[in-house]
Amino acid sequence: LLSIFTARWIYETAEQMPKTFKWIGRVQTGIYLLLGLAIILMLWFVFNPIIVWIFVICLLCSLIAVSISIRGINAFRKIILPGVLIMFAVNFGLNYGIYPRLLKFQSSNQAGIFITKNAIHENQFYSLNYCGSHSLNFYTHRDVSSILFDHLKDTLAKRDTWLYVDESDYQKLSDFKRVSRKDSDIMFDRFSVQYMNLEFLNPATRSKVLHNTFLVHLARIDNPGTTSNK
Repeated sequence: LLSIFTARWIYETAEQMPKTFKWIGRVQTGIYLLLGLAIILMLWFVFNPIIVWIFVICLLCSLIAVSISIRGINAFRKIILPGVLIMFAVNFGLNYGIYPRLLKFQSSNQAGIFITKNAIHENQFYSLNYCGSHSLNFYTHRDVSSILFDHLKDTLAKRDTWLYVDESDYQKLSDFKRVSRKDSDIMFDRFSVQYMNLEFLNPATRSKVLHNTFLVHLARIDNPGTTSNK
């Protein structure tokens, strides 16, 4: 409804106040140019490798939008049509080129997908020391129970167990025997998107702001007094 009123105001301004409309048109052209440059630079710079077909679509839409806006003489061609094109370019680039790749840095999502894909039973998967999250629950389709490190041996005496572990607790598991090998531990990069900053957006400095979480498959302890591979 608001967009309808806005479009009506633009058309009335173009007809009744041509000088004001000319000024508004120039401002809008500048905004379209900035938005186009922003999405193109994000697709080119933030995540590698570049997804070429997404980049090309966004580039063409942005160029066409700015070109039409520069040459347009009426409300439709100066503001409305370029606005639709540039918003398509921005949303298309974000939805297909940025957001899916950003989700790969949400470690609880990736861990949950792995647990679900491999059909790991709920009594064989826990988060260690309450490092779970709502997204981990969502992607595993369950309320993931947490287990304290002090109670871990009791659980391992009954069955092998998968653990979702924060990097601060990971070293505590170094003496515990894995089902296969220690190098089979799965590491995920983690970044909280609510703290988005230039260090993360810059591939050269991204590693400085990343943290890690792990999926570890611990073997059952046949002799509770022994946890190590040694």
